[in-house]
Amino acid sequence: MKIIIPIILLALAGGLYLGYIDGAYDQVKTLQAEEEEYDRALQQSEDLNAIHDRLLATYNGISSTDLDRLRKLLPENIDSIRLLIDIDGIAAENGLALSGLNADVEQAADEPGEIGTVRVRFTTVAPYLTFKDFLRDLEASLRIFNIDSISFTSGQTGTGLLYTVSFETYWMN
Repeated sequence: MKIIIPIILLALAGGLYLGYIDGAYDQVKTLQAEEEEYDRALQQSEDLNAIHDRLLATYNGISSTDLDRLRKLLPENIDSIRLLIDIDGIAAENGLALSGLNADVEQAADEPGEIGTVRVRFTTVAPYLTFKDFLRDLEASLRIFNIDSISFTSGQTGTGLLYTVSFETYWMN
């Protein structure tokens, strides 16, 4: 009888371990793993909030003049008419008359932060030095212009060469 009670208690302890404690222990390990994932997510959230606060402070530190210049450099929307007026104004400052001036949106910025492109084309008649001054002023403007084609013909006009220009400019959604 003395030996039967310890055997029964050992059997009960083994049954209790296999029947309840082992399953509960597995659940505890699963919950601990989930807790670690939540802790990592919470830490990432805190890191992102810190980055957001730092970027917001940097943004708020930018003067309104500089923000206006940035918006001109890469506008948030495309206003083809305003763009063409600006280009024609630069040409007029150099004594040029542009003809066939048009702007075609080639790539729309559908997603926020995506860059869109606008193709601009025109022709003008000018002496070489005047046209060179126009290009210099176009380059000095805040807006980004990526000139990819300039062609010219001579001899048909007494006032200079006939230039055909094509370039891209950009905007961001």
